[in-house]
Amino acid sequence: EFPYIGNFTAANNVEDLFSNSTQLQRFNSQYTHLDFTNARDMRETFYFCENLKELPPIHVTALSNTSGLFQTFNSCWSLQSVTFVGMTQGPSDGEYFRMFRHCRSLQYISGVDFSYANDAGDYSGLFDLCRNLARIDFPGDAGAETGFKYSVSLRYCPLDRDAILEIFDHLCTITHSATLTLTNNSYTSDLTAADKLIATNKGWTLSL
Repeated sequence: EFPYIGNFTAANNVEDLFSNSTQLQRFNSQYTHLDFTNARDMRETFYFCENLKELPPIHVTALSNTSGLFQTFNSCWSLQSVTFVGMTQGPSDGEYFRMFRHCRSLQYISGVDFSYANDAGDYSGLFDLCRNLARIDFPGDAGAETGFKYSVSLRYCPLDRDAILEIFDHLCTITHSATLTLTNNSYTSDLTAADKLIATNKGWTLSL
């Protein structure tokens, strides 16, 4: 357990802060949240915290540095949920490279704005081996385009119809070619033709 030493309000860069803390499992209960609101970079902040099981909500604002979300939670094998609160800006280069790669226990993500991607490579490895991810709640009101902008794969993720509709509702409207891959998921059979139109009317191709 990480002991309470006060919050991180003054930190303007938390890059690699807990990287490779392989024995870290949780934070002291006095951390009702982690205050990273002055940080502009969460590059590899929790990289390879393989035994980290739980995190309090992470309060952020503009994570606007180049590669500011690069491999942030990569190889957090035991982590079950991630919640961001207050995200107003993403990486200036749009890079979400391997942000949740190998988070094989991860079930829930909330508050991450994925819409700052600049090209198809920015989501490379984003959800590799995240085969327990059951829901992503995006920031903003219903229909806010804070979701995905380029092709992304969520294959093998056990997203039910409601969780898939949450993704559809927040997809960015696009004019380029992009595919949302939801294969190896039995819940996709619950989608209606009208459900699918939510995504395709925004320019997306669905791979079910």
